Amino acid sequence: MSKKYIYNFNNIHEGQVFKNFTELVKAVTGEKLSTGAKNRQAVKNVLYKHIDYCTASEYNADITSSRALIVTKIYDTPRILEEHRGKHGIYADYLRPLLLTSCGPFFRGKMCTLVNRLGVLKEYTVPLFFTTHLQERGNETKFDWVEFNPWTAYENTSMGVQKYKSTLWYQIRNTVTGNLDSLQKDGILEWNYYYQFIPSILIDIDGTHQKRPKSLNELQVDKQKRDSFLEEVVHDTNSVLLPETLHQLNIYSDAWSHEVNYDAYRDRIYASDPNNPSEFPLRTTAEQEAAIENLNAFMRQYAYMKFYNLQALPSIEEEDVSSSYKFFNNPSLSMAYKKLVAETLPWLIECKVMWRELEYHVFKNSEPVNRYTNSQTFDKKQYQDVLSQTFIQYMDSHMDKIQFVPNDSSDLNGTHIGRLPNTMPLNRSNSACAFHDRLKGLYNI
Repeated sequence: MSKKYIYNFNNIHEGQVFKNFTELVKAVTGEKLSTGAKNRQAVKNVLYKHIDYCTASEYNADITSSRALIVTKIYDTPRILEEHRGKHGIYADYLRPLLLTSCGPFFRGKMCTLVNRLGVLKEYTVPLFFTTHLQERGNETKFDWVEFNPWTAYENTSMGVQKYKSTLWYQIRNTVTGNLDSLQKDGILEWNYYYQFIPSILIDIDGTHQKRPKSLNELQVDKQKRDSFLEEVVHDTNSVLLPETLHQLNIYSDAWSHEVNYDAYRDRIYASDPNNPSEFPLRTTAEQEAAIENLNAFMRQYAYMKFYNLQALPSIEEEDVSSSYKFFNNPSLSMAYKKLVAETLPWLIECKVMWRELEYHVFKNSEPVNRYTNSQTFDKKQYQDVLSQTFIQYMDSHMDKIQFVPNDSSDLNGTHIGRLPNTMPLNRSNSACAFHDRLKGLYNI
């Protein structure tokens, strides 16, 4: 049985921001939110009757936390809780049954892994994996197709195809998270994002295939680079980087905010395979998640400055920097960012790589699930194909609206005289049109 709270909505106001859902609940109940999915959903049902709230970053680009919430409306008269039995949509009718049946009752992993398991554009992604990815990795059997990200942009990919892929991938991701939000509001599942990262503990031993822990001298060299870097950026008034961020994410630091410390992490590395040690991912704490978001915002500033050869960091309020979507929707900026992060993290925070994943679990209540799935008529392959066709048709209707930055005229169809404009519609790119036609052909559109 879920815990009973006494609610007082006079303690909050429209536009008020809370750092997470727990703080919002505490403001209206005066108590800490009890654990348990059923209890959490019961609280959400009460909140739904009295207020509207959403992710704060949707309203204020300066707020980078994915957990922060903003109250957008308070109702004088409680609303009736909707059943949502008649909800339909061009994506929802096919995506929600796949979300509820493709991964079992629980999923945890990267977004590309989830999308692959759902079977979105499978006719394209599976052959790409075998023809491209396995060629790069030889006969490495431990690698699985579901872990493969077919939307990664490479430097030799044309600007038209890069823009096409980034736009399509953004549409897929947003559609998935939007439907997860709706299923969560319906009380069918609970989901959230989280970060994973791999501390940089080991380095290669020259002339061998073995590895060893970093020496004190090597760590000192990293510290000197880090101190010099901080000295450079802290004097820039536009910098959003908080020095404590670097300490909270550095496993060698006294301020490292994780239950697994350096000694325990190193011991587990060697305990698993003493002859072939390898670092493994750690899931971040809430404190480290906030630190990563601060670091990510700063790295967008830093990459933007480097890419455009600026003398100082751009303001975080600049739209192309504050908006992750606009920043990463620029293929050149996105590529520069990824390269800079890969070069910087090993000495800046003693980290090899970090990434974001998501998780969701379906509640053990078959009745709501049956609203979206019918075992008598559900055809998984058909649902995958129709959903894939819907995404391709979205691109089909937007080829003349999506703008890309051509780097030369060789990829442009039709006649063009004079200097290239800053942007052009995607249907002017030969490579993007060819890629689009290829997807249409795979799904008989």
